[in-house]
Amino acid sequence: MDKCRFEEEYIEILAEELVPAKGCTEPISIAFAGAKAKEILGVIPDKVVLEVSGNLIKNIRCVTVPNTNNLVGIEASVLSGIVGGESALELEVISNLKPKHLKIVNELLLKDIVEVKLLETSINLHFILTAFNKNDYVKIEIKNLHT
Repeated sequence: MDKCRFEEEYIEILAEELVPAKGCTEPISIAFAGAKAKEILGVIPDKVVLEVSGNLIKNIRCVTVPNTNNLVGIEASVLSGIVGGESALELEVISNLKPKHLKIVNELLLKDIVEVKLLETSINLHFILTAFNKNDYVKIEIKNLHT
């Protein structure tokens, strides 16, 4: 392969793989799914069940979620996306969180509406979010990529 073609392929890969992200990509991916779930349901869900790969649990459980005044973990990630996330921003989904959003996130954390379960999978980046509101629900599965 000549040098010029190698450089072109390298640049194509970089353009595909390098995307802006607000914070650590794993919790932001979960926030993205939360924002998308709310967008589809049209309301904040009554209950959220997150089935998460062991690798994601390890990577997220102690990570501070950006723009949340130091909230930590999976539950804070998904609720931040649900309450104030903008799914169109993808990995910058929670870059516009406001104090009013954080107040609601904290209230929902106290209500314990998020259930986290281990997902038996061989894929490192893999989770399934199911959000319920009364008789409606939405299920979002993300694997291998962050969005």
